Amino acid sequence: MREATGLAIPRAVLANLYRAAGLRIDSGVVSSPAAIDPEAILGDIELTMVQVLREHGPLMTRHQIRDECLARGMNRHSLMMYLSYSAILERVALRIYALRGSEYEPGEVAALAHEQRRATPEGPWMDEGWCRLAIGYRVNVSIFDSRFTGIPAGVRKRSG
Repeated sequence: MREATGLAIPRAVLANLYRAAGLRIDSGVVSSPAAIDPEAILGDIELTMVQVLREHGPLMTRHQIRDECLARGMNRHSLMMYLSYSAILERVALRIYALRGSEYEPGEVAALAHEQRRATPEGPWMDEGWCRLAIGYRVNVSIFDSRFTGIPAGVRKRSG
């Protein structure tokens, strides 16, 4: 914990604060001696994320979490903020999350990452494996005169 001045709370002081709060410290890891009831301390958003990961986890991709949470009525903006900043989540690989402290094998992470790379887009805009995509541009005079414009890199990668 740092203040704007750049000073840090001494480790011994911080350790005593944790102990005074009833927490244990073992080899630098702070833990609670008793099980913590998530419903007693988490808000609705984090509680929903815990339920989703317990039902479908221990590992899920960002898209899987997003789809499950949105189906349960969560606000998209709040979901993305909590995916980025919640202390209960651990990002174990690019776009792969787990509840902090949950157990999983490294092979599970690798398999999910591989599956995620192979996934093709799905949704109402797909038609027999072909993707329909519309790109909107504001055309200025020079683009209009040249009758040429580029395709965004992300679209080019998907279009082959």
